[in-house]
Amino acid sequence: MELLFKDSEIKIIVTKGSGPGGQHRNKTETDITIRHLPTGIETKNCETRSKIRNIELAKKQLNQKLIAIATIQSHNDLNSKRQDAVFSKRIRTYNFKRKEVINHLNGKKAPLQDVLNGKLELIQ
Repeated sequence: MELLFKDSEIKIIVTKGSGPGGQHRNKTETDITIRHLPTGIETKNCETRSKIRNIELAKKQLNQKLIAIATIQSHNDLNSKRQDAVFSKRIRTYNFKRKEVINHLNGKKAPLQDVLNGKLELIQ
């Protein structure tokens, strides 16, 4: 699996474990917290008795979180592009209360009845 971060972008914090496990648990530093410096995301792992294995597991967890964030970001970018394409500029507004039509491309206004009768002075 390819990691999305470099080792220079993370900070590894090693602490002693707490909880059940007896003297070995309290004396060895196997609790791993990895902080991704650019994003501030942290993962913590203390599943095994091996520090190296816990570092590997924490890196995998961090990578999964970064993949999830990148996926969400790409979906958001795609959705914003879709919205821009679908809901781009308004071309004309037909205002029936004021009985006028506004062309948003050039800012001209014309009486609604004239436009409905076919006089398209608004477009020019």
